[in-house]
Amino acid sequence: MFLIVTSRTPAETLWLQDETALTHLSLARLDRAQAETLLRHSVGGRAMSRVVSAEIIERADGIPLFVEELSKTVVEFAVADAGSDDRAPPEAVVPATLYDSLMARLDRMCRRSSR
Repeated sequence: MFLIVTSRTPAETLWLQDETALTHLSLARLDRAQAETLLRHSVGGRAMSRVVSAEIIERADGIPLFVEELSKTVVEFAVADAGSDDRAPPEAVVPATLYDSLMARLDRMCRRSSR
């Protein structure tokens, strides 16, 4: 059996009898260049202003999941509101937290399903 477990803090492995079978990997945060590369891949070649890109990278703080989720939220916002004349500036749509990003995505999904 192969099991991958992730945690932000050192995981308690008391539930395992044989820790010799464990491999612990510590992953550092992404540096700016790595975050920019991940951001480019996450948006799938869509154009994004430097201001928005910088805001995503700043808020993500080197955490890959945050880079992906924040960029997806911005892209989804742009697609969902493409026909609107009263759109918020792109910088305003970068969620402050991962929670805000996920809630914005749920809100858009609910609006789409109620149409």
